[in-house]
Amino acid sequence: MYSTKRICQSTAIALSMVAIVVMSSDSFLIAEALVASAKKKLVQDERGEGPVSAAIVVMIMAFLGVALWIAFKAIMHQATTTIANQVSQLGQ
Repeated sequence: MYSTKRICQSTAIALSMVAIVVMSSDSFLIAEALVASAKKKLVQDERGEGPVSAAIVVMIMAFLGVALWIAFKAIMHQATTTIANQVSQLGQ
């Protein structure tokens, strides 16, 4: 329902709010830097996108290959039957 990016952003914002309430100004700056680096890692981490996209493409190509093989098999069966009928009529 919610994207991972939006959940990570909401989590980072919530952590920032908790840090503001609980910490003093010196420790807040340290915590803010930690939250910013965690947010950057969570939001901008798209390492899994390439393999997922590649797997989707492979599945699409596999289904297209099966569909083309079935079509080719049907066309060749029809052509073979037609040729056999025409050859058998030549001898009559």
